[in-house]
Amino acid sequence: RPPLAGMGNYSGVKPIHYGWEYREMIQNILDTLENDLPSIIPTYNASAGYELAGLVWFQGWNDMLNWQKVNEYESNLKDLIRSMRLDLDAPDLPIVIGELGMHGLNYTGTGSERVVAMRAAERRVVESAEFSDTSVFVPTAKYVIDNGTSYNGNYHYYGRADTYCHIGKAFGDAMLRLLTGHGSETNAKKLPPTEPISHMSLRGVLDSLTA
Repeated sequence: RPPLAGMGNYSGVKPIHYGWEYREMIQNILDTLENDLPSIIPTYNASAGYELAGLVWFQGWNDMLNWQKVNEYESNLKDLIRSMRLDLDAPDLPIVIGELGMHGLNYTGTGSERVVAMRAAERRVVESAEFSDTSVFVPTAKYVIDNGTSYNGNYHYYGRADTYCHIGKAFGDAMLRLLTGHGSETNAKKLPPTEPISHMSLRGVLDSLTA
């Protein structure tokens, strides 16, 4: 729970526990930026420094399980963005918000109303006046393969590398639109089309990772 959201009132949660995961996340980011960049990026030039170019936020399963958290998600996500921009000293940090899409399109099973509500909350954050110029919502449900092989017991996105590869490319394309000033769907149509990921190109990626 981000600091600007204040303390929640969830049953069974002690006051000291509110926000601890947020604090851990921020500390990990700051520690990495201060100490670990040379080991992660061998060609890193410390004198040139670094830039926080953008953030992809792809989360929401545990919040979706509870109506109280679903109803708070829009305001909590807005406060998360505000808090991160403050704590990372990046007031205009571009944000890509990935849809809670593991249920696929047109889901009607258990909890479907909460799923729909969560997706709508994510969209509203991006559509709000405060964040419309610096954030993009990326649909992910359309990449779910419902009738294919599951590699994780029918859990998130069936554990399929092809699905995650398509989602990752969509996130990257969306971030590029933000960084080049073409964040909206309307402006995005003016950009040159990016090459779709084919099964053959995906196989090449997977082969390179397992070589």
